Amino acid sequence: MNVGAERVVLTYDPRLIDGDRLASAVHDATGHDDADRDAPDSEEAKDAARRDEVRDLRWRVGLGALLTAPVLYATMVADFISADYVPAVLKSSWVLLVLSAPVMVVIGWPIHRTGLFALRNRSADMNTLISLGTIAAFGYSLLATVAPKYPPRGRPRALLTRSSA
Repeated sequence: MNVGAERVVLTYDPRLIDGDRLASAVHDATGHDDADRDAPDSEEAKDAARRDEVRDLRWRVGLGALLTAPVLYATMVADFISADYVPAVLKSSWVLLVLSAPVMVVIGWPIHRTGLFALRNRSADMNTLISLGTIAAFGYSLLATVAPKYPPRGRPRALLTRSSA
C-alpha cells in the first residue's frame, strides 16, 4: 500500500476469491471505487476532483477559523492577560459551545469519517487519533457545560484522601 500515491496492490487467487466481491469489499472498507481508473479522461477527472477537494478544504478552513477565533481569543486572553478584556458574551460557556460545535461536527467531519473507517476496519491512523482525541475533549467540554457539577475539578478524590490521611 502506498498512501501518498493513493494506491493499493492486492494479490489474490481468482480460483478462491471472486474479483467483483473483492472490489466490493474494498469499496465497503474504504469508500473508494476503482470503476473509472482506466477511462481516457481519468486525469481530467482526477484534476477536477482535486480542485473540488481544495475548494471544500478552503471553505472548511475559512469557516473553522472564523468560528474558532472568538473562542481562542476568549480563552487565551482570560487565562494569560485578564478576563476584563473578554466581552461578556464570550464569557458564557454556552456561547463558546455554540461556536465550537460546528467546528467539531461540520469542519472536522472528513477527519472523523476517515478515522472511523479505519477504526471500523480494526486499524488506526493519524485521523483516528485526531478524531478520538477531539471527541474526548469535546465530550468533556460538553459535559462541563451541560452538567457543570459532574466533571471532576482539581485533584482526584483518591489522591486527596491519601494525602490527608
